[in-house]
Amino acid sequence: MSTIDILYPGVGFVPKFLQKQIKMLILDEENWEPLINRGGYREKVASPDIILLLQSLIPSISDEALKKQIQNLIPEISVTPLKR
Repeated sequence: MSTIDILYPGVGFVPKFLQKQIKMLILDEENWEPLINRGGYREKVASPDIILLLQSLIPSISDEALKKQIQNLIPEISVTPLKR
């Protein structure tokens, strides 16, 4: 799923600065899961495999500030179901 900001179609001549913007949704007909689990308005959302990947990378990171930042981020991540 992706969204694109487009100008709302006006009736007749409407200058661009007066037209409203809307989000046009592009949806993959075979995959409706993104509609309920992800969107441009949701932050800190990842699938469980990404969380496991981040956890597995922590021991190999030498930069302590980056390591601490990732460790603090992981508990804040909302989980989405894995696509099978």
